[in-house]
Amino acid sequence: MTAATAAKKGRRLHPARMGTRVSHFWSDLTREHGYEPLKLEGDIPQELAGTLYRTGPALTQRFGRPYGHVFEGDGAICAVRLGEGKAQGAHRLLRGDGFVEEERAGRPLYQTAVSWPRQVANGLLGRFKNTGNTNVMEWHGHLYALMENARPIAFDRELETVGETSFGGVIQGAFSAHPHPVPSRRTTYNIGLRYGRKTSVAIYSLPWEGQARCLTELPLDHPVMLHDFMATEKHVVMLVSPLRLVIHRAILSIGDFTDLFRWTPSAGTEVIVVPIDEPERVRRFRTDAFFQIHFCGGREEPDAVAVDVMKYADSSALDVNVADVDEPPQTGEVTRIRIPHGTDRVEHERLCETTLEFGQTDLRMAGSDYRHLFGLNVDEENRFRLVHVDLERGSEDVFRFPEGEFNSEALFVPRSPEAPEGEGYLLSIVYRSSSRTSHLAVFDAQHVSDGPVARAHFDHHIPSGFHGTWVSQVGSGAA
Repeated sequence: MTAATAAKKGRRLHPARMGTRVSHFWSDLTREHGYEPLKLEGDIPQELAGTLYRTGPALTQRFGRPYGHVFEGDGAICAVRLGEGKAQGAHRLLRGDGFVEEERAGRPLYQTAVSWPRQVANGLLGRFKNTGNTNVMEWHGHLYALMENARPIAFDRELETVGETSFGGVIQGAFSAHPHPVPSRRTTYNIGLRYGRKTSVAIYSLPWEGQARCLTELPLDHPVMLHDFMATEKHVVMLVSPLRLVIHRAILSIGDFTDLFRWTPSAGTEVIVVPIDEPERVRRFRTDAFFQIHFCGGREEPDAVAVDVMKYADSSALDVNVADVDEPPQTGEVTRIRIPHGTDRVEHERLCETTLEFGQTDLRMAGSDYRHLFGLNVDEENRFRLVHVDLERGSEDVFRFPEGEFNSEALFVPRSPEAPEGEGYLLSIVYRSSSRTSHLAVFDAQHVSDGPVARAHFDHHIPSGFHGTWVSQVGSGAA
């Protein structure tokens, strides 16, 4: 479905859909560089000591041939290093095997930038390019760029690409772009789809002190898109929406990314609950269809496991087209999905009035009950807003960005390891269309409406990214 089709149907679009409505928002990176001093506006808090790493599509074409979809874009890592009140920024392309192969050939070899016969051959032979354009994970002191349906790409702290890894052969298929830490278990969990004659999903465990392993692998009835999941202190929960991959379209490269999937609401959403300590005791059932792109939390309750999502009625939120963007981004209803133990039903509870995307929490609370939620919203005038929701008080604190400024996902960094939940800072890369430059905006998380306490300015724009991570000077081993 194209953007024009979505507009005709009255649907609003995903936060990634910012394209031509914002000058240069999705345009290609203008230069690569190592760490350089950034121009400061305001004072960087002294306690902020570490590095923010973000990834996103940085090239929307290769050798003059455009990609058909922004999700195909070649990834680049943007990093901002903070310490002693100073800021340094770096920006480098990820040079995975496919990217290097194209450089040597001097022409595109993958994605929709190649001829249709080449696309078909790539599909039949299972050839694809790992772009690492979706998220960043730290584990055991190493950094990895992640994307859908691929293995992690390791890179170093100077943003030089190291290469793909399977964590010693543990990852047999793919590794999702959304790992989730559970601090109480000192483990990060992730999933990975494996397509083939039969589709399956693996659950991976990455202990903060120990080796990676696969907890279990479960068959799925159909090839689907499963972008995110949630891990709590006792369970891994997957909500498998009925967004099915159309195999013949994928193999024959018919259409762009969104054309490869079909929304089949009559099939319902499959709920999969896997006990971490007894993964063989999996519970599976179906409920009425709904869609989520991202989870924002999860917790154990006395009689249920609960997960929080940004909920949509269908999958139109994935419709992204950089060449045709007239509608404001779509945001979802922040909804708690309760799954009572021993039942085949779910309960839906809306947590706040404002719709959000890219919901973030204090990761020290990950997998357990939390109070503070941070996310992105767009108002009726298409102005971007950063929102802090206090779930205990039912209050919202909002900063509305000036016209022509557009923020990315805001990551929370605690003021100190011992600080109360939600006491700290929000870090967001912001694009300013008037100067065609980007900067890091630093907010006091408990006083969002006051605006940034500091900005660290690049002298160029950073193509819009998706997700990232904060790594303190010491490093925690968590994602």
